[in-house]
Amino acid sequence: MSVWQLAATFEHANYQTNANNESPGQRTYSTGVMASYMLVPNRIPLSVLYTLHDPDSENGTEGGNGSVDSEAGMQRQVGVGAAYLFNGHRNKIHVSWDRVATETAITAISGDEGSVKNHSFKARWQVLF
Repeated sequence: MSVWQLAATFEHANYQTNANNESPGQRTYSTGVMASYMLVPNRIPLSVLYTLHDPDSENGTEGGNGSVDSEAGMQRQVGVGAAYLFNGHRNKIHVSWDRVATETAITAISGDEGSVKNHSFKARWQVLF
């Protein structure tokens, strides 16, 4: 069993604005990287992650006019987590902390620094049957 694990993702999606596909719609891009390390083999994994979600609103849903710069709505997430595995890995207690920063339209239009930052702490218990 490996003690280190590294995972990366890239997603690209296109959304149409109406049923007739008359306008180009909106694209969205997401990238993410997560690394984990098994601190105590088969018992305690630690992990960190970073994701970037770009809704590409410059392409817009108003016929591709680009009414708002593409920085609007961009999200960056940073998180850390740890877990405790027991009962033959059938039970897992997991705690994590995440920080998501979303750029506001004010930043995109005026160039002023502006973002909404949300922090979350989660505690979960997972049971496999």
